[in-house]
Amino acid sequence: YGQTWAACGDNDSGGRDHMGPTLFTADLSIFATQNPYTGLGSHLDMLHSTSYCRGLSWAGQGNQYWAFNADKHAIDFYDFKSPHEPGGTDHSDGVVRRYWNNQVKGVDGVMSHIGYNPDDKKVYIADTGNKRILALDPSQGVAVAPFPGTENIAERQYYEAPIKVVVPPGNVLQAPSGIEASGGLAFVTDAATSKIHAFKLSDGSLVRTFDTGLAPWSLAGLNFGPEGKIYFVDRREARVYRIDP
Repeated sequence: YGQTWAACGDNDSGGRDHMGPTLFTADLSIFATQNPYTGLGSHLDMLHSTSYCRGLSWAGQGNQYWAFNADKHAIDFYDFKSPHEPGGTDHSDGVVRRYWNNQVKGVDGVMSHIGYNPDDKKVYIADTGNKRILALDPSQGVAVAPFPGTENIAERQYYEAPIKVVVPPGNVLQAPSGIEASGGLAFVTDAATSKIHAFKLSDGSLVRTFDTGLAPWSLAGLNFGPEGKIYFVDRREARVYRIDP
């Protein structure tokens, strides 16, 4: 979508609780090129309601993203709406919606990723600290009340939605980290074991396990490439691998 992408940081901005996802362009004539010597650089937008962000996923349309909030133990939805100029400061059209406050749990040093599934339009979450996989259906979300923030934006609200446990805590998952869903399956990396598991979305049953052979705590995120193959990250060695069936 317009060659934009977002990133978020696992910190609280030096104790200011002023952290959240930042929108950038993939245009290399702008990214890290325009405004290189200013504190705001070439970013296109930013919103500040997710300190200790440990997972981020595009929401399937526009400049919308889902974030794992390890500080508030929640799942945050962001809509940047229209980006400002590179290095700008006008974030007033932004939207933040917080789901499941105090319901999920992060683990220090481990990513807790989120995967948006365009097949069923649900959001799948690696709830690392609770050793389970969850599903959130945004269509069932109901606005409850506003919550405070550090900037003036168009909307900042708590939302309620049912919590569906896809894969409960058990003997398989020790530290679920990366996640993507497609074709009726959830593909999950386990940081503790460096294994990749495939579970049925319908009943959470284990379909297959792939042992990467990497050292424990090597795995982070995974994703599908344009050819449908799985790419995963070895964070210890700063490598990306592809699985060729």
